[in-house]
Amino acid sequence: MFVCGICVVALLAGILAGHLLNKKKPVAEEKVMFESDFNFSQGGLITDAYDLNSGVTVFTYEEAGGMDDSRCLSIENKSANDARYVLKIEDALENTFYRASVWIKTENVGDGENQVGANISALNTGYHSYAYVGDQEWTLLEFFGMTGEGQTSFELCLRLGFYSGINVGKVWFDDLCVEQLSKLPAGVIANSMVNTMTSANEKDSSGRIKNERHDDTLAVGLIVLLVSIAVFAVCIKYAKNKDNIILSTGQRESHTNVELTVLILILCGFIVRLLGSVTLPQCDIDVNLFKYWARMTEEYGITEVYSHAEEINLDYPPLLMYWLGFVGKFCKLTGIGTGTAFGTVLIKLPSIIADCVIAFFIYKWCRNLRKANKNWILLAIALWLFNPLVLLDSTAWGQVDAFQSMFMVASVYWISQNKYALASGALAFAVALKPQGIMLVPVLGYALFKLLISKNNELPIIKRILVIARCVVIFTGIFFVIMLPFGIKMEPNIFVWIFKLYGGTVDGYEYATVNAFNFFFLINKNWAPDNEVVFNIGKIGVTLNHLGMLAIVAFAVLAWVLYQKANTRKPYIPFMIAATLIYGVVTFGPRMHERYFFPVIIFMLFAVILSNNKIMLGLFAVTTISNFFTVLEVMTGLSVGAEIGSSNYDAMAYFYWNHMNTERFIMALFNVLTCLTLTIITVLTVFNVIDIENKKFKIWKELPEYEEGAENE
Repeated sequence: MFVCGICVVALLAGILAGHLLNKKKPVAEEKVMFESDFNFSQGGLITDAYDLNSGVTVFTYEEAGGMDDSRCLSIENKSANDARYVLKIEDALENTFYRASVWIKTENVGDGENQVGANISALNTGYHSYAYVGDQEWTLLEFFGMTGEGQTSFELCLRLGFYSGINVGKVWFDDLCVEQLSKLPAGVIANSMVNTMTSANEKDSSGRIKNERHDDTLAVGLIVLLVSIAVFAVCIKYAKNKDNIILSTGQRESHTNVELTVLILILCGFIVRLLGSVTLPQCDIDVNLFKYWARMTEEYGITEVYSHAEEINLDYPPLLMYWLGFVGKFCKLTGIGTGTAFGTVLIKLPSIIADCVIAFFIYKWCRNLRKANKNWILLAIALWLFNPLVLLDSTAWGQVDAFQSMFMVASVYWISQNKYALASGALAFAVALKPQGIMLVPVLGYALFKLLISKNNELPIIKRILVIARCVVIFTGIFFVIMLPFGIKMEPNIFVWIFKLYGGTVDGYEYATVNAFNFFFLINKNWAPDNEVVFNIGKIGVTLNHLGMLAIVAFAVLAWVLYQKANTRKPYIPFMIAATLIYGVVTFGPRMHERYFFPVIIFMLFAVILSNNKIMLGLFAVTTISNFFTVLEVMTGLSVGAEIGSSNYDAMAYFYWNHMNTERFIMALFNVLTCLTLTIITVLTVFNVIDIENKKFKIWKELPEYEEGAENE
C-alpha cells in the first residue's frame, strides 16, 4: 500500500501540476491576425474547390459590387460545388481562441436538403459558421474557432458549400478580419480547428482507418492499464509477504485507525475524480447533452420538461433529472454557466460520489476482510476506487453507471442479508435512474420466491406473503413517488406516460447491438436492425431480436434454477448469480450498449472479496481490462466521429458506429469468453462441483488472532 500510496500521490501531483501549468499559461494576446477590405488586392487568399472542372465555379476579384461599391471577392457556383477562398494563418498559438468575421451577400443560393450555404469554416474540419441561403443583403458573418494541442497554424475558408453539402448560387465577401482572443464572448461556443480529415482516410493493411487522436488515446489507455496492473500486482505481492511475516512470527497486527485510513483513501479517490473530471479526455456529446437537459429542466420546470422530451432528445427516467434540474437552477442563480469547468464537475458529481460510497460499502459490508491484514482491506477498496474502467466511465465520460450500480449493489447485498424491504427500495431507485436496472429485478424475485417455498424458514406462510407484499408496495411506492412530480401533468395520464417512457427508451435502439462488444458484435452485427431474419422455421422468420430475447430468457431461467439450488447463506452467491445474469443478458441480448456491462464489475468485485478466491479475481481482472478498452474505444470513437462529422461519412461511421477490426474483435471475444467462464464457474459452485472456498484458491490468509479459538476482534 506504500507503493500504491506513492502512485496515488504521483497521479494527484501530475494532474494538479498539469492543471496549474494550464492556469499559469500566459493568456493569449488580443490582436488582429489578418485584416483586408480587398480594395487593393485579393489579400493573399487562394482559390480551391471540390470540383475544379472548368465552368463549374467562377472565382472573381470584383472591381465593384462590394459594400459601398468597393472591391470584393465573389464565388459563383454554376453547378453544385463546394468552393472556397482559403487563408492560411501561420503564427497561431496552441489551445487559443480565434474569431473570423466577414461581410457577405448572397444571391440564388440553394436551400435544399443537404445544401450548405455561404459560410466560414476551418479547412479539413467538420464545423462551419451559420450558413446563409437564398437572397441575403450585406450582413456580418462570424466564426469562432479554437486551435488544438501543438497546433500553430490553421486555414480559414470563405465558402459556398461544404463537405457533403455542395450548393449553387453566388456569394460576395468583403472586409475580412481574423482576430486572436484571450477568451470567448459570453454564450459563444468555439469550434475545433484541428485537422481531422487529411488522415481520416488513411488505412493500414487490415483496412483499419487511422486517426491520430484515436490512436494516441488508445496508446495512453494501454499505458494506464499496464501501470495499474503493475501497481496492483506489487500491492498484492506486498500484502502476501506481510501475511507470511505475520504467520511466521506469530505477531498480532493492530487494526487501529483502519477506518481513518480507509476514509483518507476514499478522500484521495474523491480528489482524483474532481481533478480528473475536467482534465481527463472528455466525451462532449454526452456531457453537453446532460448540460442541455439541466438548462431545459430549469427553463421548463420538472412538471413540464417531459412534455418537450422529443425536441430535447430526453430519454432518461426522472431520477437523474432531479439533479440536473438542481444544476440548471444553481448555475442560473449563481451566474456560473453549465459550460464552465465547474459546471462539468457538477454534472459528473453524482457518479463521483457514488464511486466513493461503493468503496465505503466494500469496507463496511465485506466483513471477511477483517480477517486479513490491513493491506488487503486497502487493496480491495483501491481495486474499485482506482480501477481504470471506473475512473474512465464516471470521471472522464461522466456517465451515471456508477450511480446506478450503487443502488444495484446495495440491493444485492440486502438480498444476501435477507433484508428484502431495503433491497426493494434500492432496486426502485436503480430502475428510476435507468431502465437497465430492470435486469436485476429477477434476482429479487427469485429471492422472494425462495423465501415463499422454503421448508427451513421459521416464518409462517402468511408472514412470508406479507414480506413479499411489503416489498411490492415499497418498490412501487418509491418508484411512483420519484415519477410523480415529472409525470403528474403528462397526457393522457402518468401511467401511460411511464409505460411509453420506458418502452420508448428500449425501442429507440432497434439494433442487434449498439456498440456493445458482445456476441452480436462478434458476428459483425453492430448497428444491424434486429428485425433482420437469420433463418426460417416454416413460414416464420427468426430474427436477431428473437435470438437475443431467447438468450435473455435462457439466462433468466438459469439464474432462477441457480438461486433456488444455491446455499444463499454464503454471501458471495447472490453476487455471482447477479453478475452471471447481467453479463449473460448484455453479452447475448439485443439492443445492448457498451456500458451495460458496468454493474458486472462491482458484482464480481464483491464476489471476489466475499469468496476470497483467486479464480474470481482473475475473472474480475479480465472483465475489467476488456471493458476498459471497450468503453475507451467507444468514447473516443464518438468524440472523433463527431469532429469528423458528415464531411467524411466513411471515416465518421468507422468511429461512430464501430466497424469491425482486429482490436474490437478481440475485445468482443474476451467479453463472450469471460461471460461463459463466469457462467460455468457459477453453475459448478452452486452445484458443489468445485469448492470455491478451498484454501489453495485463497487470495489472503487469515491472521492468527482471527482463526478459530483465537481472541475475538
